[in-house]
Amino acid sequence: MMKQNMNFTLIGLLVIVLVAMIAMTLYYQSQYSALAQDYKNSLKANNNLTKELFSANALVTAKENELNEKIRNLNLSASEVARFSDINRNLTAEIKNMDFGKIYESINQLKLETDSLENETLRQKLNREINTLQDDVVDLENQFLMIKIQTKKQ
Repeated sequence: MMKQNMNFTLIGLLVIVLVAMIAMTLYYQSQYSALAQDYKNSLKANNNLTKELFSANALVTAKENELNEKIRNLNLSASEVARFSDINRNLTAEIKNMDFGKIYESINQLKLETDSLENETLRQKLNREINTLQDDVVDLENQFLMIKIQTKKQ
């Protein structure tokens, strides 16, 4: 009789262990699914920010090319100086209308998203792109100030 009770006790313990293992497996599977979905959402948001940043970079590059062309044409006559002043005012208005805050906000958001990524190589690539864009924005602002100074001298 004692042996029979012992066998039932062992079978009972085995069933309890199996139920516990199944419960733990289901719990961790649900946690993994939630984390995987959060990662996909984060990656999607990061890709959207990257696209937005590239379009902003294209706009900055176009404006930079425009400014470089204007710098090459600084040897102007008096009538051309007046025309250049008008163009300069228009460019100044366009640059003032550019949302550098949004660009910097995108850069900061991209930095935050980069910190949450698990892929170190992608993080380094995005950081290089961010630094390049920041340098481009600073260069564009410096060129704009130089043109503004040069037009005031004339």
